[in-house]
Amino acid sequence: MTNTDQHIIAEAAEWLVRIQSHPLNIEEAAEHQRWCELSPLHQQVWASAAQLLNRLQGLPANIALDTLNRPVQLNRRAIMSTISASMIGIPIISLGLASLHSDSHWLPSFQTATGQQTRIVLTEGSHLLLNTRSSVHWNPQRRQLRLLEGELLLQNKKGNAPIELLSKSAQAHLVEGKLLLRQSPHSDLVAQMEGYSQVFSTQFNQPGTTLIANQQARITHTSNQIKPLQLQRTLSAWETGMLVADAMPLRNFVEELGRYRQGVIQLAPEIEQIFISGAYPVLDTDLSLKMLAATYSLKIDQRWKGYWVAIEAT
Repeated sequence: MTNTDQHIIAEAAEWLVRIQSHPLNIEEAAEHQRWCELSPLHQQVWASAAQLLNRLQGLPANIALDTLNRPVQLNRRAIMSTISASMIGIPIISLGLASLHSDSHWLPSFQTATGQQTRIVLTEGSHLLLNTRSSVHWNPQRRQLRLLEGELLLQNKKGNAPIELLSKSAQAHLVEGKLLLRQSPHSDLVAQMEGYSQVFSTQFNQPGTTLIANQQARITHTSNQIKPLQLQRTLSAWETGMLVADAMPLRNFVEELGRYRQGVIQLAPEIEQIFISGAYPVLDTDLSLKMLAATYSLKIDQRWKGYWVAIEAT
């Protein structure tokens, strides 16, 4: 590996540390994007670095924090070693890197960790809110926003040029108003909170469907039908820091709450179908669990500083 290669890898390690320490602002994101576009090698190195970052964010909180809180010099050396090894195919224990995804050229401009939400001003009159465990790529020249993972709310002021949103299965042109986009393993959800947009399937070459205020549509990987339905208003409750349940099975509630919490929530099979209602704070999951236990007479057992949680009937 040449000195030039090592220099680029060292720069990637610097960016990795910066991104892990705080969400990038607009100027930093633009600087990072320019760095990535300097050469194909920059893109290749950052693809490996980004996968390392994803692995770190997927670790238990105590392990990840221990890794990131080591002395800076050692941390960068370790990161550089991992990135270098991943580029030549050496498996890394605990932080092994998967082969590059076909969409690896889409590098995150903004991202959030577990339990984090971030507000970003994209342009004047265009505001983005990222939910927990989410990442996006923003192309200001094309006014194009690609959801790489998770969930977002986007507001585009009337009179602005439309913003194009992309996910695995959905393509939406937000003309004006507020739109929610959530990416799931087998389908993507587009919800028009205000204004209107044109929605397409990225998997099928079909005419678009207009979504107006208070409508939503689910776009699957296997169907070319986009059917507007009445909006479920509780979908965007996370914007105010709440998870709102209305006769929601406990299993689904726990899965949703788990998106905001590091670790594992284990649910006893016999109580999976209890129906839950109420509003629970997503940014304080310990409080949500206490509220759940008190309201529905459940037993909450926490171990390993809350990383492992078991919910059982009393």
